[in-house]
Amino acid sequence: MDVANIIFDLDGTLVESTAGIEYSVDRAFERRGYSRRASGLRALIGPPVRPILSEISGEERAQEWEGPEAPFRESEGRNNTVLMHGAEQALHETIFARVGGTA
Repeated sequence: MDVANIIFDLDGTLVESTAGIEYSVDRAFERRGYSRRASGLRALIGPPVRPILSEISGEERAQEWEGPEAPFRESEGRNNTVLMHGAEQALHETIFARVGGTA
């Protein structure tokens, strides 16, 4: 069987991005002049960033976050994202099993 593409979920499956997302949300809050968030974000991670920012800020209008969304995306939070334990090996084994290669 020829395999053209293999698609993986990232957040919570291959990478742990919570620390990076929290860092980026904190930068967006600073830019907007909000006080620091009082709780973690793990339960909110998954949807696009605007609903997350809206939920934790209490602002119901997502368009209010167009400005702070940029610092969220531009922050260095992505540098706090790490591979989940065993992700590299799982990817390696999956890819080689699918394409018929050897490790």
